[in-house]
Amino acid sequence: MRIRLHQPKRELDYKGPRRVREILKDLEILPETVLVIRGDDLATEDETIR
Repeated sequence: MRIRLHQPKRELDYKGPRRVREILKDLEILPETVLVIRGDDLATEDETIR
């Protein structure tokens, strides 16, 4: 899956399905400080992204 960050602008690739919480932890981003958007929908911390 491809992940796009806007501050700072960058793109990352991750393999396999992962929970939003795990991705944010890997990126050292506090969940309370960001909105995670998948397509046109908000994703919660416990949602699995494929």
